Amino acid sequence: MVLESPYPPLHIPDVSIWDLRFNEGGEAKQQIAQPEPVVDKALLLSNEDGTQTYTASGARAAALRFARALETTLSFGSGDTLAVLYGVALYLGGVVSPTNPGYGTEKLHHQLQDSGASVVVTQEPLLPVVLRAATKSGIHHGRVIVLPSAKRSSVSSLPSLLPRARGSTLHFSEIVAEAEGRAKKATIRPGKDNAFLVYSSGTTGLPTGVQLTHRNIVANILMADVVLSTGHKDVVLAFLPLFHILGLTIQLHYACYKRARVVVMSQYTLPLLCKTIEAHRVSIAYLVPPVASELAQSTLPSEAGIDLSSIRFMTSAAAPLSPTIAYALYARHGIKLLEGYGLSETSPGAFRMSIEEYPAAIGTVGRLLPNQQAKLLGVDDSNREIDPESGQSGEICIKGPNVFRGYHNNPNATRDAFTQDGYFRTGDIGVFVKVPRVGSCLRITDRLKEPIKYKGFQVAPAELEGVLLRHEGVADVCVVGVHDQYQALATEVPRAYVVKAPGWREGEEERVAAADEIRRWSDKKLANHKRLRGGIVFVDSLPRTPSGKLLRRLLRDTNLGGKAKL
Repeated sequence: MVLESPYPPLHIPDVSIWDLRFNEGGEAKQQIAQPEPVVDKALLLSNEDGTQTYTASGARAAALRFARALETTLSFGSGDTLAVLYGVALYLGGVVSPTNPGYGTEKLHHQLQDSGASVVVTQEPLLPVVLRAATKSGIHHGRVIVLPSAKRSSVSSLPSLLPRARGSTLHFSEIVAEAEGRAKKATIRPGKDNAFLVYSSGTTGLPTGVQLTHRNIVANILMADVVLSTGHKDVVLAFLPLFHILGLTIQLHYACYKRARVVVMSQYTLPLLCKTIEAHRVSIAYLVPPVASELAQSTLPSEAGIDLSSIRFMTSAAAPLSPTIAYALYARHGIKLLEGYGLSETSPGAFRMSIEEYPAAIGTVGRLLPNQQAKLLGVDDSNREIDPESGQSGEICIKGPNVFRGYHNNPNATRDAFTQDGYFRTGDIGVFVKVPRVGSCLRITDRLKEPIKYKGFQVAPAELEGVLLRHEGVADVCVVGVHDQYQALATEVPRAYVVKAPGWREGEEERVAAADEIRRWSDKKLANHKRLRGGIVFVDSLPRTPSGKLLRRLLRDTNLGGKAKL
């Protein structure tokens, strides 16, 4: 009762990400079928106005200089961990830009300690919280590297980008400019050595590190290529502020591997999106559902005379997408929107629609990518396998070279994440549907895991509950994701069900003031994407199992308490 990928199996070369990207070393050259060679053109535009540009050779040179700087200045080498907060490390940390979702000191401290990071890379807006977390984690400020701002002209101007950051931190441009000689190339075991340690919100407690090897990432890049078919004539647009960081990183790796030009938007507004597409003749854009929803409902392009005809297709991931958005986007703007599905643990892509499957497969996330197997397990009985042809839903389980090696420092979570025959249990519920002239496609119907997906970010309910329980007026609390009434097709928002402490703001007339006080208090302690946009609902008690575990799903499904107080 296993579903095999409909695509022919791929050869996954036993090489590092660096060798795949730059085709270096005799072994790599023999194993990798490189895309058609092209002139060393402007490859990466790391901001939408095009003032910061990297060619393929320039990106490689910057990465090597940065690696040498880490090696000589900070004695950083093989086996050490580099924390990038919060950014996209394209080539060995060589080209990095911020997404800045608003880290909190406690969460950052946990990740620095758990990962064993010895060097931190960040940008100026994040520097205060990074320095506080570094101090708490025992990382000297002299091991914190500050990146240049987004709007700079080229790699060659690095030495004059910005003055040294205040205090004892290092500046990226200075250490790179001072680096001399060639960095020692590490010996990489692609199937065993971690390339990324991505912190994904767990079902309980603080985020857990997902260990992704070089082989995981290389496999996923090549798997995506079968469906996306990007070429060197394409111009790819990606969003730093909105997209899941791992997904964006892999998309950029893939686009650069294919020699496509990449434009990275460092901020988002709908007018800026449309103008950027027109100015750079963007052919492929990676979106999250809220952006797709806003564009689908907007008449701005036609009213402003903005030309979006260069778009071949857009893709959506990181959160569920309503078919209504896909149909509306094509009806209004003639843009085809393809959906995909994956997790941090699958590096991240597992299913994806192809352009050939549009529009037949709308409402699904497409077919299983190459070199994978999938099966469904019973929701109430995980020992029961469901026939994928039956039309019944179950927990989605995946096996393939893109599946992670385990959770960092958490063997129990790793053990629980896999079936006895080696399938990763995603915690999401889906059903395989037969799409005419396409085949079996996956439709996501629900999820077992608890993280709330807000505009592509994952929010751990337990983390929010831990914060709220520190308020004097909160005796008990449960946080769940609910659909935003204003963005019901696009995203979830956190809602808190609160049992008030005895004697605190008693009386019905006090409820609105009490909810407002808790909300304002928690806003100061939570990152922007974690705020209680779903409101606060006061209840007399919370549903729990006999062992005391909160029944979040019951609260979410029954919408206990009706509309939120705020």
